[in-house]
This record gives sequence, C-alpha cells and structure tokens, in this order.
Amino acid sequence: MKSNIILHIPHSSKKIPSEYLGSYFNVQELNETLVKLTDTFTDELFSYDGIKKIVFPYSRAFCDVERFVENEPMEEKYGQGFYYTNGVNLKPFRSDNNKEEIRTKYYEHHHSLLKEMVQSLDNPLIIDCHSFPNEIFPCIPFSDNNLPDFILGHNGKEREIEICSLVYELLEELGFKVNINHPYSGSLTVDDCSSIMIEVNRRLYLSNNYLYKKTDFYKIENIIKIILKKIDVI
Repeated sequence: MKSNIILHIPHSSKKIPSEYLGSYFNVQELNETLVKLTDTFTDELFSYDGIKKIVFPYSRAFCDVERFVENEPMEEKYGQGFYYTNGVNLKPFRSDNNKEEIRTKYYEHHHSLLKEMVQSLDNPLIIDCHSFPNEIFPCIPFSDNNLPDFILGHNGKEREIEICSLVYELLEELGFKVNINHPYSGSLTVDDCSSIMIEVNRRLYLSNNYLYKKTDFYKIENIIKIILKKIDVI
C-alpha cells in the first residue's frame, strides 16, 4: 500500500551555494552558526523505505524554509527570518542584498516542490523532522534548561493530536522524556495538510560538539523507524 507520509527535513545541511559565500562578512559567526544550528544527520536519522522524503539541500543560515517570508517574529526580534542576517550569537554576518533573489530561487522553489508532493497523495501527512541542542543559545527564544529527549508538535487537528499521542506513549514506554508543543510548537504545513513535528535532542545521537555520531545514533534511528512504521498504518 502506498504511504501517505512525507518526511520534511529542512535543516540537515551545512552547504551554502558557492556564488553566495562571498556575501558573508563574519566568517567566524557563520561557521559557529553552521555547527550549532544545523540539525546534523537528521536526513539519515529520519528514513523509512516507501516513505517520500524532501530534504532542503542548503543550510538554514543561507535560507530557512521553515520561517515565514512575512511577519516572521524571529526576523523582527533576532534577524533570523527565512533570510538570516544574524548568526547564532545574534552577531551580523551578511547584508540583505540577495534576499529577494534567494526567496524566489530557493525558498519558493522548495515550497513548490513540497506542495507538489502533498498534492500527489491522498490524505497526506507531513512529518517535520528536526533535532535541537541540549543548551540555550542567544537566538533561542526560551530559557528552559530542563529539556526533554523528544519534542512533538501539532497544529491542533484531531488527526495530528491522535498521532502525537501515539508517538508520545511509545517513546514514554521506552523510557524517554517527551513534551508536546513545548518549548517548540506546531508543525510546518502546506495547503492545510495534516502535519506533526518530531524533534530529537541532539544529546541522544551526537557528540557534544555536534559534529559526530554517537554509537547510540543507530539506536535512535531504529526507534524512529518503529515510530514511522506505526504512523504509516494509521
């Protein structure tokens, strides 16, 4: 049976198109942002045969396809809308000279591909796949140091709540601490499609410097496969 799930993976890459590298004037801030804000290896962590996957191939420090292009709170407060002008420490690292070009060429193109994928399925479900650091950075708009192992997000639809409840129970049975819609909430959607977010604490699968896989990476990868398999039969 054809799966109706789409895995959306927006933040796994550290790549920046070579023609835009020269627009970054604070290389130290850029490099630290790439290390600390990338959901490293989530393109490998979230994977299941037969389920569609869309991975944004560039860094969120170049173009963040999860942010709104207008009225984005993170842009107004931190300079981090879809087009970051500030890095992880809120230090300026590029001008906005290429903003509209990147919006059209990369942001809108990605959302067009995602929309096509959604429209190709009956009763589709987007799973928005992320990881999060086990520490607080200046650009993170909360101060909760007691972070869980997993965070689940939904937009309030009955189907989304049902799926999040199933995943919550499964993870709790395995001994993990899980939050729903806190401190991250909601989930990216297209055309009002059902969508849930799954966020994995990086301490579960990454080294402390966020560069390397822990041995437990494969354990977490397998748990996510179990979760996806259970969701896929709902």
